[in-house]
Amino acid sequence: MNLNSRIVNDSALITNTSSVKLGDGTNRSLDDLLQKFSPCVLNTIIGKTIAHRGLYSSVPENTIASFEQACLNGFWGIETDIYNTSDGELVCIHDKTVDRTTDGTGTVNDMTFKEIQACTIDTGNGISDYPGLKIPKFEDYIAICKQYGAIPVIEVKGIKNNDIKYYKKMLSIIREYGMEDNCMCIGSLECMTIVRSLTRRIHVQVIVYQGDDPTDDLLLQIAALENSGADFHNTHISSNMIKKCHELGLLVNCWTINDSYIIDNFRNLGVDFITSNTYSLSCNPYVSQTKYDKSLKTSNKYIVGAINEVNSATNAIEKKIGDLSFKALTQSEYNALATKDPNTIYLITG
Repeated sequence: MNLNSRIVNDSALITNTSSVKLGDGTNRSLDDLLQKFSPCVLNTIIGKTIAHRGLYSSVPENTIASFEQACLNGFWGIETDIYNTSDGELVCIHDKTVDRTTDGTGTVNDMTFKEIQACTIDTGNGISDYPGLKIPKFEDYIAICKQYGAIPVIEVKGIKNNDIKYYKKMLSIIREYGMEDNCMCIGSLECMTIVRSLTRRIHVQVIVYQGDDPTDDLLLQIAALENSGADFHNTHISSNMIKKCHELGLLVNCWTINDSYIIDNFRNLGVDFITSNTYSLSCNPYVSQTKYDKSLKTSNKYIVGAINEVNSATNAIEKKIGDLSFKALTQSEYNALATKDPNTIYLITG
């Protein structure tokens, strides 16, 4: 899996911002074109920002509403935490108990799903606007990510005794929705080793806990998982550590950052992912002067800037003048192409 980009650009650079020529030969404005793509797919192009527990800043955390609002605001990935119930369901909740976020009480691992559903979310940002929210099932979260084209970022936090049957259940749900190649799991080295024993396709990130001084041996163990990376708290990371991780082939996530200036600084250091409660598509410098809305429209400035950044990152772009072709394909359709037109920008949509 390549979490770095879901846009494929072999050799073309947009220089005409007024319109593009589609595969069917028609010319369309960029604004019109972008209505075809979800904001999450668009954000993939330029910045891999992960919504912490959904849109935590304005919607109660780890709820269907917070996941949907994060998608509508253009986050690349949607993070959640999973626990198992006593009767074998997987649910999305951050804490070991339901006490802090609901009107109920009890330990999640010791409660049945029916008992979990009897609880109502009664705290969190914007709670008055979202009455009656419930703790969601894991499959409902995956369905939202699938619908909007967001990357599920799953922190495996509360699997009791690391019982492998719940890891298998998690993987079964991910596979049911066709998300195994577009998914990330986060957790301890022990937990991610279990995930890796079941699949090579899911990207895994090992949490380097705040206060730890990651040794070379720990980083080598993470690298040995392959298709892997390291998660750092923003107060416990340096440019040297980022460089060391990259030399080992590890992707780096930094959490949790809400200030756009600090986020930009970490991006300049080379961090691959940023986990945030607030920073989304509308905060991106490419759309800093454009109000993002739920109609899924954005600006010419955004897509041009986005593709230019991809071009710069790949260092394999031939500058051209004039209209270029856009073509939307699934990953399998793209892989099946016998030849690839150097004047076409292929957008991988699923």
